[in-house]
Amino acid sequence: MGSFWTAIHVLTEDSKAVVKAAEQLGIGPAYVLPHQSRWTSLYPEATEAQDESLLRSTAEKVSRETGADAIAVLVHDSDTLSYYLARAGVVVDEYDSDPGYFAGEDLPPRGGEVSLLLPLCRPGVDVEELQRRLHEPRDIGGGQEGFAPLTPDVLKSGLALMQDHTNKKAAEMRDAGLPDEFVQQMQAMMKQVAQEVPDLAKGMLVASDADELASFLEGVLGMDDGANMAGYRYISRGEGPNGARQIGTRD
Repeated sequence: MGSFWTAIHVLTEDSKAVVKAAEQLGIGPAYVLPHQSRWTSLYPEATEAQDESLLRSTAEKVSRETGADAIAVLVHDSDTLSYYLARAGVVVDEYDSDPGYFAGEDLPPRGGEVSLLLPLCRPGVDVEELQRRLHEPRDIGGGQEGFAPLTPDVLKSGLALMQDHTNKKAAEMRDAGLPDEFVQQMQAMMKQVAQEVPDLAKGMLVASDADELASFLEGVLGMDDGANMAGYRYISRGEGPNGARQIGTRD
């Protein structure tokens, strides 16, 4: 199972204004994370149900109340990433990395106007790279259809299957009467291959699409590490960025 989370990032260093807005809007329970610079992140519990209309409207309300730009991000099962960019209380752009995901259709990313996102980015962002990351289809499996991206989990599973296959073949060889020395040589060779594969694959390993894109956006937007990789549930379990504090707790 992949990651499921939502977050609303507000382009202001005034975390008190974000807390005040959240309280006035009745957004809570939630976590608030002041960044070292530029941003304050809000992680509401209510949006963790992955209701995109609720996430969108919440981003608009927070933007309107604080007078700051806000970008609400949703990751579903590490497969898809959506965001809503609110300016002056209105969503001016929305992005979906895989709009055909739930219908089983192969569609290109939708939305994500770079000119609208750039004002939120840190100085010196490569505009062409940003455009490519948002809109260029990922080349999976060397361009061959039906291949999953080589993620660390996929590599680990593949090595486990290879080890299992090696053990079965060794048993078959022994049952067939092949010399034990030959079988041991075969097992040693396969073990050596298994040890070398991770090094050979380093240049090909990728994260799941949505997680990788979330991390990339975190970087170009100049957010603190981990701020755009977690939601309310992760933070409540101690798995999110440090420094977040809870607001609007239930009595």
